[in-house]
Amino acid sequence: MARYRIEESHAELLKLACLAADRAETLRLQINEMGQTVPGSMGQTQTNPLIAAEGAAQKRVAAFLKQLRAIRRAEAREAGTTAEGWRLLMPRPPERGDSGITPRNYKS
Repeated sequence: MARYRIEESHAELLKLACLAADRAETLRLQINEMGQTVPGSMGQTQTNPLIAAEGAAQKRVAAFLKQLRAIRRAEAREAGTTAEGWRLLMPRPPERGDSGITPRNYKS
């Protein structure tokens, strides 16, 4: 953990992602105990409602992690690095059809 600099807002998102992952795992264990289907109010077989709750928890995990990636990418762009932390050494390549940039005058 000492290798990484985690800002308070990032730590909060990471905490929420972990809590949602724990919740999804708890629901998965309950589903495994109860089964994929349960008896309904009239005795009919119905899908276990915990399955929907598990799916919602998994979606929350994905959403929190996506937010963290988006924040990291935005910070990297501002700092002139990639999201993985490597320094960008060359400018973005020219768009197709641009003229005036040749290998000799393309600056690194």
